[in-house]
Amino acid sequence: MMNRVRLSEACPSKQGIYGRGIRGVAFKKGQFNPAVSRKSQFSREFLCPSNPAQWRMAEQAARKALAGEGNPFIETSWEKKHGLSLVVGFYYPQSVQAKSPFAPWEKSKALKFIGDVRIGGKILPAHKIRFYRLTSPPVDIMTACPKDEQKPAP
Repeated sequence: MMNRVRLSEACPSKQGIYGRGIRGVAFKKGQFNPAVSRKSQFSREFLCPSNPAQWRMAEQAARKALAGEGNPFIETSWEKKHGLSLVVGFYYPQSVQAKSPFAPWEKSKALKFIGDVRIGGKILPAHKIRFYRLTSPPVDIMTACPKDEQKPAP
C-alpha cells in the first residue's frame, strides 16, 4: 500500500488509479481492501488492534516505508534512480477471500508477478503472498527535486 501512496505522490497519473495519500489509497472507492472493509473479518483487528506492540511495530514500518527507507522492492534501475517501487499489487492466495491461487489480474499486461521476496533476511514465499510490479514505469514522474530530496506529503 505504501508503494502506491509514494508512487501516486510522485506521479499525478497514478492518483486516479490508486488514490491520493494514505487515506485515498486505503479507502479508494471500488477497491476491496480487506484491512478496512466492513465486509471483512480482518478489518476489526486492523482498525482496532488487540496487540499494541504489534501495532507500534506496524506503524514504525509504515513510517519507514513512507520515508522510502530500506524498501526491499526497489530493485530495477528505474526504481533505484527514482527511489520509488513499482510493486503496487499483492495477493494472498491462502486467504479466505481468495477464489483462486492466482490473483484476478495475474495475466494483466500491466503487471508482472515477481516471485518469492526476501524481506529482513526472511523469504516471503509466493504460495503465501504474491507481489506484482508494474511492467512500465510512469512517464509523468515529477522531477522538480532530486530523489534524495523527495519527501512524502505530511
